[in-house]
Amino acid sequence: MRTVVDGKDGLGIGTIYLMVASLASIFSNYLIHIGLARWLEPGIYGIFGVMNALFIINRGFLGSGIPKATAKYIAESRENAAAITWLSVKLQLFLAVILSSLFIIFSNKIAGSLKDESLSRNIILIGAMVIPLALLFLYFDGYLNGLRQFKSESLAKILYMFLRVVFVFLFVLLGLEIFGVLLGYFLAIIIALIISVAKFRIKMDWKKDYPKRRIINFCIPIMFLSFTWILVRNVNVLMIKSILGDNVAAGFYTAALALSDVPHIFFGALSITILPAISESVSSGNITLTRKYISESLRYLLMCLLPITAIISATATNLVTLLYTSRYAPAGEALSILMFGTMFLIILLVLIAIMTGEGKPIYAMGFSLAALVILIITSYTLIPKYGIQGAAMSSAIASLAGLIGGALYVFFRFGILTKISSVIRVLLATAVIFVIAVLIPVAGMLLLPFYVLLFVLYLFLLYVFGEIRSEDKTRIKKILKIVGIRNTMLNDD
Repeated sequence: MRTVVDGKDGLGIGTIYLMVASLASIFSNYLIHIGLARWLEPGIYGIFGVMNALFIINRGFLGSGIPKATAKYIAESRENAAAITWLSVKLQLFLAVILSSLFIIFSNKIAGSLKDESLSRNIILIGAMVIPLALLFLYFDGYLNGLRQFKSESLAKILYMFLRVVFVFLFVLLGLEIFGVLLGYFLAIIIALIISVAKFRIKMDWKKDYPKRRIINFCIPIMFLSFTWILVRNVNVLMIKSILGDNVAAGFYTAALALSDVPHIFFGALSITILPAISESVSSGNITLTRKYISESLRYLLMCLLPITAIISATATNLVTLLYTSRYAPAGEALSILMFGTMFLIILLVLIAIMTGEGKPIYAMGFSLAALVILIITSYTLIPKYGIQGAAMSSAIASLAGLIGGALYVFFRFGILTKISSVIRVLLATAVIFVIAVLIPVAGMLLLPFYVLLFVLYLFLLYVFGEIRSEDKTRIKKILKIVGIRNTMLNDD
């Protein structure tokens, strides 16, 4: 049976639709990365990494503030949905036109700062796709999400990702290389936007006024925080190109960065889950419940993150070789370091969500900005000396600095992070599997079953150490039960 509220997709079934779209996004991104790396030379793949970093930064800036504000206020006031949509389109277009113009006008200067004048044509194309990209994500994450049309949102996103993969590889096979990749992105955006609007419709009302300041005030801190966060994660690819002027080094770092994103993809969602929970418990004055949310969230995060970080870090070169071929083996050392940077960054993201849920977004922005400043300073110090390993080290140092600051704030504000005894047991179990992964070299297709065996051993050690408790088993059973119910709902739909 399908859950529907006023013609909208229910939360349970809606979550599944969006999870499917998220998995499709992960699959398409890795298909493009690994496919291009195998098809193109590392230097050309490095140029793709630089252009893709610019694309991701644009998407993060335009896909966060106004779309999230649109979704929030449409959900709260459906009778004003058409007026809110019209206002959001005007605001989004205003930002997009400015950003697009900057890329096009200063394309030669941007290319010069990246020590490659030939990139100006690609940068102009990135600037050209900014406007339709802004409208596409406003439609997906703003309009459809706000109306809770999660099925339509999911289908539209999957369509976009499918078209992007098809066009990217079509143009690469035609010999257009990186310009073809960007052209594929551009056409996928345009066609997905046209088909989605034609299929799922959109209503706008330019005659009815809606308070502009409400959307602007809501979106500015979110946009700033998201933009800073994406810069912390992606700016080093640009800095490698700018400082070293080495396309091959940029290609190796891009490969390492893509693989290090795996934990972020799976566990970054915890920050979205904990934010409303913290917000509700703080607003009700229930400090005991708030402390429980913080302690348990960080405990589960460490239990999952530490073993994944240790296993991939210990086998980084073999993993890169398996997925990207032996040409990319030099990326292994950078990946080994980047995994720790990713772990620190994910924990910081959860701490930032706690601050935001408490109603202190200014602190969240402060710690993110501090991490970005430290990243830039350390990058200019370490990249010239250590190359891509220096870039990975700067990422880890900046993320750790932000994490320490965020952890100190949360600890002094709420008097808790998580239990030391749990941290020690998780560290001991992780250390065992890390040593095994280092001492027993496994390569090729055997690497994947080796990962499974290490993780099973890790869980067994946690059980022996007494870290897996009865309440953990109960939670797992509840999750499996919910998944079973949702599967039934899908089958009945």
